[in-house]
Amino acid sequence: MMKNPSRTLLIMAISTLAISTVSACSSELSPEDAALLAERQARDAAKNKKPDTLMEIAGADADLSTLTLAVGVSGVAEELNGQGPFTGFAPNNEAFDKLGQDRLAELLKPEQKSELAQILKLHIIPGSLVSADIEKAIEDGGGTAILVTEQGGQIKATRDGDGIILEDGKGNKSRVANEAKAKNGVLYTVDTVLMPD
Repeated sequence: MMKNPSRTLLIMAISTLAISTVSACSSELSPEDAALLAERQARDAAKNKKPDTLMEIAGADADLSTLTLAVGVSGVAEELNGQGPFTGFAPNNEAFDKLGQDRLAELLKPEQKSELAQILKLHIIPGSLVSADIEKAIEDGGGTAILVTEQGGQIKATRDGDGIILEDGKGNKSRVANEAKAKNGVLYTVDTVLMPD
């Protein structure tokens, strides 16, 4: 099918006119309107920005909403937005539900901030470990890798079929899923909250 050259020229002329009009209008804005326009464009860019820190990734995931609240209450959020790198094992909402509503409500009280921070820091490993790194550490350790956490505790990592299982000192086991790379580390989700000894 042959295109109509007159129609193509008309469309190009209209497009050029529209671009010229927008350019002319934006150059005629008052300083106040130009500032408002710049602010709106920055806001729109921020809305469309892909999350790139561990906290931003967690905050963008509805299944990590309880974790996001807990991290904010505990003061650990600043650390997870920091330079890192960190490997974070983020308990999902189901993991927090396993604690029970009373226990969770207790942990979220301001006077429990220190205990909550200790629990959350058990889910943070210094350094950036992709799943291949964890699998290699498990293999090198004869089937078990000991991961030293941000709060100085230890968690065991083992293989279960194709998956990785984390275990705290009390025997709580948590399955690792959903690897997401961030500019300051790697974030995984886990289905059980690990507890310090």
